[in-house]
Amino acid sequence: MPILPMPDVSARAAGAPPRSESTAGLVLSPLKLSRRSAIRGALAASAIAATAGSVAACDSGPSAEQLTAEALLPLADAAHADAATALALSVTDTDYAAALKIVADQRTEHATALTEEITRMHQDTAKQIVTTPAKETGETGGSGGTGITVDDFRTRLTASGRAAGKVAVGEDGYVAGLAGAVSASVASIVEVALAE
Repeated sequence: MPILPMPDVSARAAGAPPRSESTAGLVLSPLKLSRRSAIRGALAASAIAATAGSVAACDSGPSAEQLTAEALLPLADAAHADAATALALSVTDTDYAAALKIVADQRTEHATALTEEITRMHQDTAKQIVTTPAKETGETGGSGGTGITVDDFRTRLTASGRAAGKVAVGEDGYVAGLAGAVSASVASIVEVALAE
């Protein structure tokens, strides 16, 4: 057992206040802390630290649903733009008018399905969908005022299909199936409906 210093009782007997250290007007007296109190304090501090860490981890970035919705966003934008372009081209290109109306309908269905899935997964991301694409500019070369030809449109559709295929490979479940179906449908449009 350690030997403890004896308290100075002579000053107390003389009526002096107990000895303490003073810092800027504050009186600091020695703190008596039992082992049990120290253990309780340490446990409470570790519980607070663990809780703070888990709360911080919950808000560390976008959720999986948000990331998936963001992956689908360009597909929805492209579907809306493709539907508008196909509809505009169907008015001016007599050779492909009927096929372009079908393309417009199919791409509208793609846009609707993608928009619904994005909205279900993350409503803030759904607000970013461009449903009315800007008018395209350029030479009118046989395509009225759209500034794009059927050949240009085929190229753009091919790019849209590839983008959907990449999303399908990178996702799983329903989202992968949806993106895969869009990719296959767009490939069919290019190869069959708009065949040269």
